[in-house]
Amino acid sequence: MNARAASLIREHLPAKEPVHRSGDEGTNGPAEAIRAFEELPDFVRHAKFRQVNERILDAKLFETIISQRPIRDDETDWAGRLKRRHEALHPHIGKKLACAFVRLPGVHYTIEVDVESCEVVYWEWQAY
Repeated sequence: MNARAASLIREHLPAKEPVHRSGDEGTNGPAEAIRAFEELPDFVRHAKFRQVNERILDAKLFETIISQRPIRDDETDWAGRLKRRHEALHPHIGKKLACAFVRLPGVHYTIEVDVESCEVVYWEWQAY
């Protein structure tokens, strides 16, 4: 990501807000895990979540996630991305994960959090 894109993203950062999750409005475990996860850029950790979904990662969902097609035709190393998803998410089949989406100007982040351990297990970004 270039400096201009990072600057635009920082300009659009909202104040910290709690994440709203269906079925568990009072708990921010996944949000707190994301905010504390230092491998994510600061502007992502403190951005407003567009959506957070909790679901059990079953075998069917896992296969869907690791076989998705790219949003854009010019995606480089798509096979590598799918391999990283497979390696990171396979140990979590059968577990409840919270999937958080952050959309910033020109880029979309997906962050997977194990709900039980409140640990970020996978994240990726994609230009749109």
